[in-house]
Amino acid sequence: MISDEEAKKMTEEWKDEIKVSGNVLPKNTDRGPNDLEEQIRILEFRNTKLHQHNEKIEREILELRNKIKKLEDDAVNQFRNKGDI
Repeated sequence: MISDEEAKKMTEEWKDEIKVSGNVLPKNTDRGPNDLEEQIRILEFRNTKLHQHNEKIEREILELRNKIKKLEDDAVNQFRNKGDI
């Protein structure tokens, strides 16, 4: 997976290489599906995104728990004020 910026950079490098060497074919930097560095980079990216998502979910859960606690307290206070409890 190559980003747009990386693709543009590689294209510019290939154009410069063609100008210098006269070779029309660019050098092959694709190592194939067994490229461990690429797999590590992908896994690290996924790991950071998953951690960010988990933190977001955790914050939402804590906020919802606080809202529920506040609503429960409000309901209890409402019953106490009416004299039902």
